[in-house]
Amino acid sequence: MEKWRDEYFNKEGDKYKNHVTKFVLYLKQIKKADSPNKITLEDVNNCVGHYVKLGTLRAVGTMESHLESLKSFYDYLLLSGKSRDIFSQMNYEEYKNNLAIQFHLAEKIGRETFSVETMKDILSKLDSYLEVDYSTLGGSQMQKRFINRSVLRLFIKLTLIAPAKRQVICNLRYSDFSEDLRTVVVNEVELAIPNSLRRDLKDTIGLSKTLCNKKIKPDEKLFKYIIGSNFNEEDLNRWFCSFIKDQNIVGIDKIDDEKATYPIEPIMKTAISNMVKGMANLAYISKVSGIKIASLEQTYYAEIFEFDQDQRQLSIGESIDWEVRKSMYYSYI
Repeated sequence: MEKWRDEYFNKEGDKYKNHVTKFVLYLKQIKKADSPNKITLEDVNNCVGHYVKLGTLRAVGTMESHLESLKSFYDYLLLSGKSRDIFSQMNYEEYKNNLAIQFHLAEKIGRETFSVETMKDILSKLDSYLEVDYSTLGGSQMQKRFINRSVLRLFIKLTLIAPAKRQVICNLRYSDFSEDLRTVVVNEVELAIPNSLRRDLKDTIGLSKTLCNKKIKPDEKLFKYIIGSNFNEEDLNRWFCSFIKDQNIVGIDKIDDEKATYPIEPIMKTAISNMVKGMANLAYISKVSGIKIASLEQTYYAEIFEFDQDQRQLSIGESIDWEVRKSMYYSYI
């Protein structure tokens, strides 16, 4: 495992060096470093427990970084034919939750929503990053990052027009989109796709068709077609973290170099929060998001019932702009 660890670092860099190194050190302690086929998820559990006892792993966020590092390491081992993937046959979210409970890890404190300024900055900088021609990119790492961030942009924009849970957006199939990519059905709700997002969808699907030399089938999941069968929704948290580190995003504090993931869920919560502030029908929000009305009322109580009367009111022009956005032809403008 030490040899494979070094090969992995040489190929993938030092991004996950800290946690992968700790894992291999633990395997040496339990004398399994030379028996890769005997390593199981139970060893991962015990490794987490080991570092909890040492006091170097105390929070859910650190545990998630540890697991993301090991998942990346095992992706390499699987693709290079060195070992099976011990993470493949399990419910990852459930597994993380069980570890957090088992070792009494402190809950991560994440932002509930982003400000409008932060969302605009994220979208603007993603668009700017992806303005380059893919064919001009040098090196497989740059090309891979371009594809990953193309999917990240699609996910964020889709979530903003259809604030559903991450799993729902990640499982969208090509057949969920209309033939001309002007609408998408999310949780049985048909929604209009703005022209900017439509262009992004066409460009990314077109690039993927060129790269893999095959058209997307109606029943194929959009993101798996673009990334490949190894796409996992957890990848979005890694790509989002990497993107935030690269860019000076308004309203988001600098992320520690050791941190490998950043939660993508605030995107959905931001979209819902803004819909609630705009007096959208909670029943409709519940339908598209899959969140019960009672939960929406509890989570967004302030936006629903405690509107600050001193808050600046919209001007006449802004009010008209807002109403125009509700028109069926808005996405064509």
